[in-house]
Amino acid sequence: MGHMGDGVLLITRLENLLKEQSSDRQLVDLVQDSRRFILQNRWVIENAPLQTYESALIFSPANSLLRKIFENEEPNWIKIKPIVESAWSSCQQTLAGHSDWVSCIAFSPDAKLIASGSSDHTVKLWDTATGALEQTLAGHGDWVFSIAFSPDAKLIASGSGDRTVKLWDTATGALQQTFDIGAAITNLSFDNTSSRLDTDIGRLELANRTEASSRAPVPEQAQRHEYGLSHDKSWITWNEHNVLWLPPDCRFSTSAISYFAMPSTTTTVTMIALGCLSGRVMLIGLLGSGPSSVS
Repeated sequence: MGHMGDGVLLITRLENLLKEQSSDRQLVDLVQDSRRFILQNRWVIENAPLQTYESALIFSPANSLLRKIFENEEPNWIKIKPIVESAWSSCQQTLAGHSDWVSCIAFSPDAKLIASGSSDHTVKLWDTATGALEQTLAGHGDWVFSIAFSPDAKLIASGSGDRTVKLWDTATGALQQTFDIGAAITNLSFDNTSSRLDTDIGRLELANRTEASSRAPVPEQAQRHEYGLSHDKSWITWNEHNVLWLPPDCRFSTSAISYFAMPSTTTTVTMIALGCLSGRVMLIGLLGSGPSSVS
């Protein structure tokens, strides 16, 4: 499951081939639906494959062909399923990985890479076609306000609130050079030779030297019992085990958990309400005894 990027490319090629040469509309629709399913659920398919039959199915659009084909595989411990859109949205991919706001973004000149700078002090490089995270550039001590690719896409420059501009190798993620600017740079651009960098305060001459980057420690997480929500807001948990992945557009800014007994039974249900960043309120009802596959 660790090569989903190759899978995305292959199914995209198949889709394009069928559009050109096949008159079987149902087959074309199924391949298109499969590509959208993979793009939306790529992370969880790679990192928690069994969630393909749980999170990936119940958060897919109601009219998704794959969801209908595998509807009998949807978990029976989820008694009240979230209300979802009827069809795939116009959003092709969500590149999730930053832990705070994305403050700047840029395409490489050949459009094969996307760079995103964030208030989490990092720059991330993504493969445009597959959505795969290629590099995380860590070393700034404050928000990243500006980013720019060199004309040959071999270098990327980043300006930060820590009053430095850093130069990185896009292939390896290695830090090449740090300039102490004394100001937060909001505009960056390379000249045609990639030997100079234009900034808010003037032009910088670029050299080739390598410096080590630094990374912040991962904060310790609080323990949770029975149903809960993970520290990074991306999972519903059961006794500290991740059991249901939340897609990026279902991440929440506020939440509530309630417990009740189903009428005329001894079955208890845990209701989780999520106030999503998208503006939706999502309700999910879960069997109180927990998933049968998790102790």
